[in-house]
Amino acid sequence: MKNIALILAGGRGKRFWPHSRFHKPKQLLQSPSGNSMLRDTFERLLPSFDTNDIYIATIEDLFQPIREMVPEIDMLNYIVEPTGKDTAASIALSTLLISHYRHHETNIAIFPIDHFIPEKEKFTLALNNAFQAVQEYKKPVIIGIKPKQNETRYGYICAGKKIEGKDDKNIYQVEKFKEKPDIEWIEENKKKHQLFWNTGIYVFSSKTILKLIKDWAPQLDQAIQQIADSIGTLEKGEVIKKQFNDRIIFFEYSSLKINDLKLVLMDNSAGRYRVQGYH
Repeated sequence: MKNIALILAGGRGKRFWPHSRFHKPKQLLQSPSGNSMLRDTFERLLPSFDTNDIYIATIEDLFQPIREMVPEIDMLNYIVEPTGKDTAASIALSTLLISHYRHHETNIAIFPIDHFIPEKEKFTLALNNAFQAVQEYKKPVIIGIKPKQNETRYGYICAGKKIEGKDDKNIYQVEKFKEKPDIEWIEENKKKHQLFWNTGIYVFSSKTILKLIKDWAPQLDQAIQQIADSIGTLEKGEVIKKQFNDRIIFFEYSSLKINDLKLVLMDNSAGRYRVQGYH
């Protein structure tokens, strides 16, 4: 099955304020490497993907500066949303369009752009292990990092049982997630679980993504189905704009504390697995 990379580059990076501003969002900020965060992310993926298999999801008003930052990416590999919504909406639209136009059945790895990962070989190994686990178990995978200290600014993964026969790949079942816990929670859960920092790097089959959205996010699924029905017609662009600008997507997630993929998909996916990325 084809392995695809999807870089999420539509957010404004409010956590990076005051460095990240409306006209210079986090994607374009300089990382410790001297490159932009987006450029770092793209180059980090090259050992694992052909350029033709790397896609970027962004929004209309960021398309041109992002295009200039990674000119190697083909125009057809951009998924351009009319307005920024949330992670789940972006992934749903991207998966639909990639599946329809390029690869019907794929495994898709989803990458945020606000990471600095100097240990590139370990990252590539963890990513390869994640794709193998998705292919073998037909379950979603998330890559985690073993914490070096207690950190209340990061999300945590509570890992359960290690998957038998995968000793060399450090694959575990996921018990639960916790977003930015306090020190008391971290210390208490150290006694019950193996804890890992949540990288936000998810790997799914395209069928799994769309099925989970259908089962657990029906309003978002309705919007995506409207877009699917418009593919191949002159109205497709207008339908996408309508579904993103209508409040059908926004209101479904506005009541959640965190507009994050894991709340919509991972927390509702039975038999979740994760792969330990780094020590």
